[in-house]
Amino acid sequence: MGKLKIALLSLLACALGACAKGEGFKSVDANEFEKIIRSGDVQIVDVRRAEEFAEGHIPGALLLDVTHEDFRGKAASALNRKKIVAVYCRSGKRRGTAAHILVEEASAA
Repeated sequence: MGKLKIALLSLLACALGACAKGEGFKSVDANEFEKIIRSGDVQIVDVRRAEEFAEGHIPGALLLDVTHEDFRGKAASALNRKKIVAVYCRSGKRRGTAAHILVEEASAA
């Protein structure tokens, strides 16, 4: 995915290990997000709807629709708490919602 397309996405990175310690999440710009995903030691999560995901997504991204009623359960079973989770959506609202849910779940664990 080109830099311009990544720059148009609203991006956020959340280290679940840090979240569990109450440190929350960190919003990053497109350049930092690109560095994080190029490191290879990250789980990329697209929190858009399946239709949006099908139209295009970051290679290797896992689809976890934040509007789905079982988002928490699917995230808990699909994500490794010891790795960084990079969350993105189209405009930023859903990634913020997803980040707060992930932080909440990590804190409860």
